[in-house]
Amino acid sequence: MYDRATGLEVYIRPFDGEDDYHEYAAPSNSPVYSGNRNERYIEAVDGQRFVMGVRVHPQFDRKGYKKVRAQYYIDGRWLKGKMIDCSQPSVTATSEAEGFVENTNGILQVKGFSFAELNLGTPPLRSPIPVTPFWFLLTNS
Repeated sequence: MYDRATGLEVYIRPFDGEDDYHEYAAPSNSPVYSGNRNERYIEAVDGQRFVMGVRVHPQFDRKGYKKVRAQYYIDGRWLKGKMIDCSQPSVTATSEAEGFVENTNGILQVKGFSFAELNLGTPPLRSPIPVTPFWFLLTNS
């Protein structure tokens, strides 16, 4: 999702691919339509690993700050935060997250992102999944 008004772009791509998933806007007559101009859907494949990313384009108003902190969420659950170096305002800065660290009974495990199995009752196994929004914090540290 590229928001031209802010200069921020959030994307999801397959773990083993370079191209972002194609995004779809929900039609206004769809039961999943929320009215949010930045809400997009992608086609998920059960079990497929994916990467979430952020691009900060030159027109983003950095307000003099040199770094942006992207917070990554899936289904409302915070997974990680990453700093994005935006010290060169004429360059599109990019950050990606491939997974997160989870503490299970005192054991730290690195887990990759993958699409959960969708149980829709009938084929096909592909279905639109909402792209979860991120939020950003500007910082010089």
